[in-house]
Amino acid sequence: LQAIDYKTGSIRWSHKWEGAGGRSGLLTTAGNLLFAGDTSSNFVALEPANGTPLWHANLGGPVSNAPMAYELDGSEFVVVAAGDLLYAFTVH
Repeated sequence: LQAIDYKTGSIRWSHKWEGAGGRSGLLTTAGNLLFAGDTSSNFVALEPANGTPLWHANLGGPVSNAPMAYELDGSEFVVVAAGDLLYAFTVH
């Protein structure tokens, strides 16, 4: 995973996944988080400014879609599919 400066084309940061790399889509949030799935069935939150991993959860199956975010009653949630299940996480 690489962040590329759109003005210069230079690589701002890189994050290497174990194995062959991530296979899900990406989501960035207004809360300054970047979410992705890796090849080890982990759902990962990264710092978008520098690619530092902040949190992960093993979902027991491959993350099969781009995560999506929504707000309900003032709380932000992120939903992602892994295997044949949907997982929802609250963002604090």
